Amino acid sequence: MTTISPYLGAFGHAVLLRQDDRSTVLHTHPVTETRPIDGIVTFRADGLTEGRYTAFVQNLVGQDIVTLPFTFDVTTALAGGETR
Repeated sequence: MTTISPYLGAFGHAVLLRQDDRSTVLHTHPVTETRPIDGIVTFRADGLTEGRYTAFVQNLVGQDIVTLPFTFDVTTALAGGETR
């Protein structure tokens, strides 16, 4: 398994953009505070309203900074919750 290491003081960074309102931008850090041995880094994004978002997530994997986009929908049931 490849090791995820801290990058700029955290095990990852995420910027979330709302698809229909690009003025809604959120920068968040993971709730994961110890080295994830299973490769899973969990982020919490409070205050999201219903809609479609794209999260651009950065992690330091080995010696490389990896940036990946994730697009997801927030429903009323998920608004203000945790995304993995």
